[in-house]
Amino acid sequence: MMSAKRYSFLMENQSESLTLQEYEEGWHFCWDWDGLLIHKDDVEFSCCSCQSGEFIRRKHEKRNLFLASSLGIFLFVTFLCWLYIRFYG
Repeated sequence: MMSAKRYSFLMENQSESLTLQEYEEGWHFCWDWDGLLIHKDDVEFSCCSCQSGEFIRRKHEKRNLFLASSLGIFLFVTFLCWLYIRFYG
């Protein structure tokens, strides 16, 4: 459950990201409501075209996939460098 302090902080700092747990709880910044932070149980949600923040959730998942892919590539290149040094260096 989001605290009132966290809600106020996010409303004042909209460049701040929600956590995955907050997304899963149903929170999102709704651009139909000029960036208002709403929950799926809020009255405003009935007029929201964000589809419960699904596009935001997918964006978050894509970001996590990108980070995981980047880590995999980094580890693979590190391994190749290690092999090169081990056998040729």
